Amino acid sequence: MTKKLNYSLLLVIIIAAGALWWFMRDPQTTVINNPSNNQAANQINSALVTVNFDFYNQDDVSINYPYNEESLFAITQTIAKDKNWTFSFKDYADMGLLVEQIGNNKNGDEQKYWQYFVGKDQPQVSVDKYFPKAGETINWKFETSNF
Repeated sequence: MTKKLNYSLLLVIIIAAGALWWFMRDPQTTVINNPSNNQAANQINSALVTVNFDFYNQDDVSINYPYNEESLFAITQTIAKDKNWTFSFKDYADMGLLVEQIGNNKNGDEQKYWQYFVGKDQPQVSVDKYFPKAGETINWKFETSNF
């Protein structure tokens, strides 16, 4: 009976020590609860511009581009060059630049046109005059225009 009592007492001590450790631990050492890790992730994401390309009947492509105060035109042109996509545009002087082709999709094909959106909104400014903010998501879509 004494042996059984000793094992029971040892088990109670181990459970008590575990509970004490659990409640006394530093929550900053837990990755999930560490606010500095969340801040670091937010800083990394805010230092990027996400550019999504919806190629209509092809696979969509999403690119995280380093934020550096470039116009959306310059960003898109750089991505197209890096991906070896055909890229063409037309200059309308004071009205700005119009992207006419990205990859195999050219404006007018199947009455679809390249258009860009910031979230769900379509800015009413040409691509060379739009400067994405850090952390912003740009959606290029090859679709029928509402205009």
